[in-house]
Amino acid sequence: MKSGKIIILLFIPLLLSAPGCKKEIDNKKIIPVPMQEKELLIRTISSESSDCYSDAWCVAQVIKNRCKYYNKTVHQIIFQKGQFSGINTRLWNLSLNSAQAKRIANIVDSTWNNIIPDSLVLSDSTLFFCNPRLVKGKTMSWFNRMKLDRVTENNHHYYKIK
Repeated sequence: MKSGKIIILLFIPLLLSAPGCKKEIDNKKIIPVPMQEKELLIRTISSESSDCYSDAWCVAQVIKNRCKYYNKTVHQIIFQKGQFSGINTRLWNLSLNSAQAKRIANIVDSTWNNIIPDSLVLSDSTLFFCNPRLVKGKTMSWFNRMKLDRVTENNHHYYKIK
């Protein structure tokens, strides 16, 4: 193991046994997310969700949905201009050894393997989110043309394209 890198253990079996989990893996092998992508996802989800559990799950799903919908990599989705404002904040520099990073790593692995608590499952067409208190004018009217999928306790609004 190179110095500066961490190994994040998968806690998928614990999530599978949790009440209210969407179990779509049946006899499939758990597929780990490549470490380079996982680090980007952990940093992005942390910076966008502000330590809010439900937002972490929802942001992870939005990124996964965008990767599938646009047929792009995690890196391409995250660094697309103007998409994730948390990239330029102090939250982006989260220590990958922190408890929060480990929680988010488990959310990433679970989301990429379709193991999501039922109460937090978003539509596959949910591709965008915002906090309306921080978005103004034309941008907010663009969001309002889509169908609202969920509002979290952090006041993040998640929108479907269909």
